[in-house]
Amino acid sequence: MPSPLLAVLGAALVALVLVDALWTTVAPRGAGPVAGRIGRGVYAGAKALGGGRAPGWTGPTALVAAFLWWVGALWLGWWLVFSADPGSIVDPKTGAAADAWSRAYVVGTYLTTLGLGALWAPGSGAWGVVASAVALNGFAVVTLVVTYVLQVVGAVTGARQLAGAAHAPGETPQAVVTGAWTGSGFDGLATHLANLVPMVEAHGRRHEAYPALHFFQSRERRTSAPTMLAVLDEALLLLADCVAPEARLAPAEVEPLRRVLGAYLDTLSVSFVDAADVAPEAPSLAPLATAGVPVVKGKKFARAVEDQRQRRRCLLGLVRDAGREWTDIPVA
Repeated sequence: MPSPLLAVLGAALVALVLVDALWTTVAPRGAGPVAGRIGRGVYAGAKALGGGRAPGWTGPTALVAAFLWWVGALWLGWWLVFSADPGSIVDPKTGAAADAWSRAYVVGTYLTTLGLGALWAPGSGAWGVVASAVALNGFAVVTLVVTYVLQVVGAVTGARQLAGAAHAPGETPQAVVTGAWTGSGFDGLATHLANLVPMVEAHGRRHEAYPALHFFQSRERRTSAPTMLAVLDEALLLLADCVAPEARLAPAEVEPLRRVLGAYLDTLSVSFVDAADVAPEAPSLAPLATAGVPVVKGKKFARAVEDQRQRRRCLLGLVRDAGREWTDIPVA
């Protein structure tokens, strides 16, 4: 006897997978409701196994887990649809209906577009149309997944390039400032900061479009985007609020990068990163004084650091989420 309930349940599951896959791979913001939870679960589990730092296999595993969910759920959904009618798949020679395992095999061959050969055939013309829809569905999902994986790999490469560009001016916030100091100003640094603005902006947009990017953490400090962006943000704090007004860069040369870094932190705070309970220690001014960089009085800088307390809590949360501590910045 046909069972409409099985058909409804199967169609609902197929619809959920399609929404989740399209949301994840095509929509400009965020992962699908199921794929997103799977990715975050894999990331949390990998960090627990890695002692707080996600191992290198975390990102690929999250992608594979999402792919297995899509394919497995599609397979189950279409199997339920075909199981709603015992005569949906038959032996073309005898007309005997396929059993449950044979229907599962048939649905798998449709999804993978392998075809059935002479083993089984749709029980009617209507079921033949459904079989064609299954094949089209499987081909579309596989194509989406392959395209998405290539985009994520490109985003990972872009993140490491950004980390390298942020690392280029110096290993620490103080090194960025002292390395650019010419004795009277910071000639050339403004150009580098301006070049970083579109790179950070693009990195933030990639995080919105491909949340799986967050699961790819670098083992090396210099190619770790979270770590090097924290170094960069602390350097901007020194340039904007620590260097004496007569020597510092113009606000128009510093603030655009600070704004896009703030937008990047806001993006990650929505889904991935929790702010630390307390802000990290303020960066030391001693290296700047030693290099002859004129600085403001300590109380003025302390007030500026306090004004940035929430932002710096987010930075510390970002660094810790990457499996590192503030000593990787460092403050001195």
